[in-house]
Amino acid sequence: MKMPWVSILCIALSIGNYIRMSRSHESGFSAAVDAGALYPPAVRQGQWWRLFSAGFVHFSLWHLLMNCYAMYSFGRGLERILPWPWYLILVVASLVSANFFAMTMGNENSISGGMSGILYGLMGFYYAVFDVRTRGLAGILTDRSMFATLGINLLMNFMPGICWQAHLGGFSAGIVCAFLFLYL
Repeated sequence: MKMPWVSILCIALSIGNYIRMSRSHESGFSAAVDAGALYPPAVRQGQWWRLFSAGFVHFSLWHLLMNCYAMYSFGRGLERILPWPWYLILVVASLVSANFFAMTMGNENSISGGMSGILYGLMGFYYAVFDVRTRGLAGILTDRSMFATLGINLLMNFMPGICWQAHLGGFSAGIVCAFLFLYL
């Protein structure tokens, strides 16, 4: 069985960064920005690496644990069936797209972070490849479990502190990657 090293690396980076943030003597905002959180004014001043690093910044232990669990359980499955370079491209494209959407569509002075943009990219990829390709559009429209999953995630976007723009960006990148991988 193939080792899901990209998913494990994302989890390790997140845990390491969370430990580093928790040991910081800075306030929550400053510690998150120092750890690489997405902060649009900093990106506009040339810190483009934040479009990547923000995926590994988590604001609470609960946020970290939920993202790591989802990355391991969902990411591991996709990583085992995709060639690793494709999976890595999917993860990076979802991450950067999520943070780009958050930066351009979100609040100019807010900070954000977390792996949920990657997770939404994996969901977008999964639905585009496995549901649309194998069952067709009519098959997906009658799939209750898919609608339940999407419905729960859609409702989650209306909770305070959730960056729906990042979720939309990640999901969009996942769909684009699915069609690129299928037709290239």
